[in-house]
Amino acid sequence: MNDKIREMMSDPHVKDVMSKADLLIQAGHDVYFKWTCGVCGERVMSEKPNILNTSYLHEDCGFETKTVEGDLGFLLVMKAGHGTN
Repeated sequence: MNDKIREMMSDPHVKDVMSKADLLIQAGHDVYFKWTCGVCGERVMSEKPNILNTSYLHEDCGFETKTVEGDLGFLLVMKAGHGTN
């Protein structure tokens, strides 16, 4: 296992969110991760579903927020998969 992934999964918050995300993904939903930029405070959502990165670059201000060490405080945002209500 990659050291960064091991570090991420050792964080209780990240592990909890990932387990919830995995349940939604397995049920056919897309999960987008959202974080708070550590510099400007803007809430930003990932562009690609179902992937949690080790860090996120906020293109508007250029700051990179780290998943474990930064101000991530992320939420799950999901949309229903095809054929569901």
